Amino acid sequence: MTNTSTITITKRITIKTESDAVQYLTSVGEAAVLSSLSDGRLTIERSCHRCGGSGIYSSYHGTCFACGGVRPTWTECPTVIAYARRHRKNATARANREAKSMAVHAAKRAEGQAWLEANGLGAAVAAIDSETRTGAEQMLLGLASSCHQFGSLTEKQLAFARSLVVEIADRKAADADKINAPTGRLEITGEVISRKFSENAYGLTDRITVLVETEAGHWILNCTTPAALTGTCVKRGDTVRLTATITPSDTDPSFAFGKRPAKASVVTTTTEAD
Repeated sequence: MTNTSTITITKRITIKTESDAVQYLTSVGEAAVLSSLSDGRLTIERSCHRCGGSGIYSSYHGTCFACGGVRPTWTECPTVIAYARRHRKNATARANREAKSMAVHAAKRAEGQAWLEANGLGAAVAAIDSETRTGAEQMLLGLASSCHQFGSLTEKQLAFARSLVVEIADRKAADADKINAPTGRLEITGEVISRKFSENAYGLTDRITVLVETEAGHWILNCTTPAALTGTCVKRGDTVRLTATITPSDTDPSFAFGKRPAKASVVTTTTEAD
């Protein structure tokens, strides 16, 4: 990618003599090509940009469709002045294209950001921490990126983005109520928030995750489903009571794992609670 210094050099240097050409090529990092300079001319080996000089595009397509396999490699001997002028022309054109593309991108991004602000999404996107973002926050960032690219979102995308904002706010409110899980063998009572079955080399595994509410806040326990509950229809929303050896997670102190769960019983079911 052409840098600012290169753009300045290509505009300021006037290439009229061989020394001007050498100075220009050296300043833009093309000094290696000057090793073949002789009598004011360069010797440059070229190859087809499609086949790389083999004359065959691929074993399936056969002969290269760009060079036809007739002249896959060749040698150029331009004057150093002509080569430098062509290089400067191409570099300047490339720099202008990049500058124009960046200006268009910046304008479209500003338009998209203004649209996000007008629709109440700007603050939610700006508040996302890139280091600890959740799945919902990642999806919201993806929608914001699309908005920056195209200038706006569709009605369905806007509705989905607003639902993500609500979900993120609810999650943050719930996280604010989290407390550190206790340690040791304790009896707990909580609401089942998930029950998952998985099969491995040792057979079928049945695990439940329980939300334990206390006066100070809440924490979460994950353990194998106690034997007293394995044959039951315990499901999400039911309230259970069990005893287990609790060990908090190393990465999240509000999440704990339970070992040797026992003395389990169903306190209420979702039907009874309703």
